[in-house]
Amino acid sequence: MTTHHDALWNLTVDKLRAQLSFLAPSYKVTRKEEVIAAIKAELAGSGLKKAWSDLDETEKLAVAEAVYQPDHQHQAVRFKSKYGRAAEFYRMPVGKTSF
Repeated sequence: MTTHHDALWNLTVDKLRAQLSFLAPSYKVTRKEEVIAAIKAELAGSGLKKAWSDLDETEKLAVAEAVYQPDHQHQAVRFKSKYGRAAEFYRMPVGKTSF
């Protein structure tokens, strides 16, 4: 079974920074090890409950579905066909554009 640390380590630094920006926008770390440590610190204690409460109902359904998948991965196509909508898991930060 993959650990949380291993799963984070497999992501790119850009994806890790994007995740960290949702958990704690004030962090200004650049090295991959530092970004992972910051994410883990933010999810400790009440951070995980806050992250869960920030999800909308569709995203919560998607997490619940992924927990019971053999590989613990979100199956986007399967989820959309079952629920008729996609879980976004991403919100553009205020003042940012996608290009």
